Amino acid sequence: MDCLHTYFDICLTPASGQANAGFFGFAEFIGAFALLAIVFTIADVQYRFRISISPLPLPRITFWAIGVIGFGTLATDLWVAQGWLVIYVPYMSYGVIQGLFAACFLTTAMAWLYFAFLKPPVFSKWNAERYGQALFNYLLRGSDSELPVIAKEVGRSADKLIEIFANHRAEFQEQLQKQERGEKIHWNPGNYASDIMSMIGNRKFCRHVVAASPGTAIRLFQAAANNKIYNAPIGQFAKNVSTEAILNPDSNLYHEDSYYQSGLFGDIKPFTQAIYGSYRLVEELGRGFPSPLDIDFEFTRDWTAPQLEAYARAVLTTYSDRLSKGYWYEHSYSLTRAFEKFKHACWDVHRLDGVEDGDPDISERLRVCVRFVTDLIELLEKHEEKIDIKRSKPDEKRIGRDIYDQVAELMSEIIYNASGITKPWWPCWDIQHNTVWKGFFDRFRDSEAHRVITFKLRRFIYEEIIEFDKYTDLKSFKAARYLGICLNCMGLKLGDKTHRDRSSEPLKKVVLRWVKKNYLSLHKSDPTVAEACLMGGITYDTENMQLVKTYRSRADREPNQDVLSLSE
Repeated sequence: MDCLHTYFDICLTPASGQANAGFFGFAEFIGAFALLAIVFTIADVQYRFRISISPLPLPRITFWAIGVIGFGTLATDLWVAQGWLVIYVPYMSYGVIQGLFAACFLTTAMAWLYFAFLKPPVFSKWNAERYGQALFNYLLRGSDSELPVIAKEVGRSADKLIEIFANHRAEFQEQLQKQERGEKIHWNPGNYASDIMSMIGNRKFCRHVVAASPGTAIRLFQAAANNKIYNAPIGQFAKNVSTEAILNPDSNLYHEDSYYQSGLFGDIKPFTQAIYGSYRLVEELGRGFPSPLDIDFEFTRDWTAPQLEAYARAVLTTYSDRLSKGYWYEHSYSLTRAFEKFKHACWDVHRLDGVEDGDPDISERLRVCVRFVTDLIELLEKHEEKIDIKRSKPDEKRIGRDIYDQVAELMSEIIYNASGITKPWWPCWDIQHNTVWKGFFDRFRDSEAHRVITFKLRRFIYEEIIEFDKYTDLKSFKAARYLGICLNCMGLKLGDKTHRDRSSEPLKKVVLRWVKKNYLSLHKSDPTVAEACLMGGITYDTENMQLVKTYRSRADREPNQDVLSLSE
């Protein structure tokens, strides 16, 4: 019996502890927990986002760990205070128990610090679902104070998004086929990567990317281009980022124009090169998805001259890479659509007709279009040796057209837009001749590319003029405008042999020949169309049956005139 009593005395002893031995009791836990709660409450959205996408379900682990530690310290302090019996465990004292609880609490806090500061998580196969869900919630909330931070955080995962999408590309395609057949699919990290890249195409998010985190767009496009992942679902993101970059006058696109304006950034152009510098990426996106060059008409119709100029630099960046990589021979869907935007960028020049002081932005947009074409010709001149040149008549069915045909067609459309202004004399001359005609038919530009382009341009213009011969009712006002701008810019007389412009002189010969042969009959059958052919200082002298071009002169002198007799 004495031995048995001794055994129970050893196993069941009153809980006790020195008053000054406690270092992590319930009171200390409450203080530490309150401090942790305050830190989490005032923590920036950046750290809350990082915690929510950690590979471990950290919020859930923290909740249960805090519960266990809190109730454990409370029970331990209460047990010791009441002196209740405890089972004897070797080396297990009140201080050891408190140390274990303190270690658990410290481990939880260290995990938060690790994922929030030391090693912030990025998208991976371990957190794919949590990452997608957290990003969806922030984008759905759409807070203007949160999205700039989230945009920066997404940039840290750009490489992983492309990499994981590429690794699961085949499996992703199989799942798409199963989904179309109505079969059940199991999502993998590739599915989440695809959804995230589609999700960030949100216009509001793209606006904050351009304004606060352009590095996100740079990293994503560089990752796609470097890894040759051209079918990544970033088309909508590309389109909206490009749109917002053009609409925002303070975006990087405007601060990368040249070295003399922007220093090093103007020289290396990190944003411009990343978004538009890979022709292969832009073109592949343009085949199946929107590309960075596909800006909606609702924005392009209201573009200002600076915005159009920024877009022109973007297109030239893509076109330059196309030529340097040797893709000149293939049809480009994205660049063709971009050319259409320049054809319509100066559609409203006719608003300056008859106005002395019209909207200066209209004429400036026209100058931007002309500069775009001249810069484009310079690019073609640099690579003309490796481009097969076809000096042939433009194909009406648009079959077999080369890049020179596209440039010449764009030039002809710009000339047509410029013909929308017919008076007063000086604005008409300044826009038609000084801005457009002189820029396109540059007599000092001596290159095979320019000779071929001007040859094709002359053919385009002449084909439009002879449309008169194909209409029985002679209602071709488009042909009239082409004829009018030719007469106004080239004049009514052939120059002497020493001063002839070989770029435009062949066109001048055939146009004057056509006018002498057909204008009288045109004037008799439809005077309205015939009148539409006369612009600037050109008038028709009915009595003498001749065209008269009157030049501006000083007030004390008679104006000079050129005359083209139409009588046989």
